[in-house]
Amino acid sequence: MVEQKNYMDQHNKSLSVIEDKADDEQEAVKEYVAGIENNIEYFKEWSAIYMTQRDIARAKVAQLEMKVQQLLNIIKQNQ
Repeated sequence: MVEQKNYMDQHNKSLSVIEDKADDEQEAVKEYVAGIENNIEYFKEWSAIYMTQRDIARAKVAQLEMKVQQLLNIIKQNQ
């Protein structure tokens, strides 16, 4: 009977250690996933800023192209 109790105590301790390790690993995975989610949000924000800057640059290029075309038309008229 004492041996059975010792065996059960040892078994319960082993289970406790395994559960603690599983909890630690689960917490580590949660932290890793949270880090990935933060990276995703960062890149979404960066992408939005990049696209805005790209759109602004395209608009400026279009304005400059129109001005160049106007100047070319003026040059042709003066010739």
